[in-house]
Amino acid sequence: MTLNLISEHAGEIPLSPITPTMLWEYKLPDTACLVAAGHYGNFLLQEMAGTGYSIWYNTYQLPKRDTIIISDDQALVRIPIILKNSFFLQQKELGDWPMHERAYHIYYTPSLQTRMRLQKEKLYSSFELCLQPDYLAPLAFHYPVIALLLENAQKAESTMATGGPFVATPAMMSIVRNILNNTYTGPLRQLYLDTRVGELVILALHQAANHANGSPVKLTEDEVESIYETKALLVKQLDKSLSIEQLSKKRGLTAHKLKKGFQRIYGVGVFDFLLEARMERAGALLHETHIPVEHVARLTGYKNIANFSVVFKKYYGYPPRWFRGK
Repeated sequence: MTLNLISEHAGEIPLSPITPTMLWEYKLPDTACLVAAGHYGNFLLQEMAGTGYSIWYNTYQLPKRDTIIISDDQALVRIPIILKNSFFLQQKELGDWPMHERAYHIYYTPSLQTRMRLQKEKLYSSFELCLQPDYLAPLAFHYPVIALLLENAQKAESTMATGGPFVATPAMMSIVRNILNNTYTGPLRQLYLDTRVGELVILALHQAANHANGSPVKLTEDEVESIYETKALLVKQLDKSLSIEQLSKKRGLTAHKLKKGFQRIYGVGVFDFLLEARMERAGALLHETHIPVEHVARLTGYKNIANFSVVFKKYYGYPPRWFRGK
């Protein structure tokens, strides 16, 4: 895929396949890269290609507020998932659509030209599935949204799935993390990617098909930032237990706004998100370290190991000691 980037402030941004040392920590193995680093900011666009699809993992950081225009000439169905910070996007045919962390959309365009409004010095990242229409043809019978996208693809008309943006489920986010962090090589890596991409596409379509349109919660950019800060605090202090009232006071929000806003952005309540983060952390500690199970329980907010074991088994399907052995 040929991509072009243009900055409203700096003009055309030259892309290179060579990754500078300052961006090595974001580089994934076995990916094709397009990189730009200069006075206009840092851009790292990484592609994992498969049969009928490609995965793009994109990272941006700008020294000052700017609007970036990204374009390519391929006719594709796209499923972008936002990983870090809020993207404010604009496309001539599809309109304006702000997307917060965990948000995703499903749309088709015969060619791409998207304007992204990005803030100063923030780190942005996104994960995007770019799918050939033929890849999705077997799913058209099961998902009307795909049937509509493919019908309009034949007419070269841009189309966006109605009801979006949607919120990625914990299962979807787990697949994204697994894809980005997998260490397989050669044919086994490709087989793994093919399997996980197929699973992610079906979960994304299923979530969109069952999306409930409620009354949207209106959030200012400052309120969104406060909710992001709340999320970061929860993840940083998994061993602590804070009430909604304590969390809302720390970030200058009402309890109602925090609860509704958190649900709007992440698709789950504050404490459901905390449970997910604790279990993901506990699973990683059990899998990657030799820390005793009792200590893992305390690190993830459980003073009673029996309670920890019950919650862990409900989340993973296995008790923690068996999980570590497996």
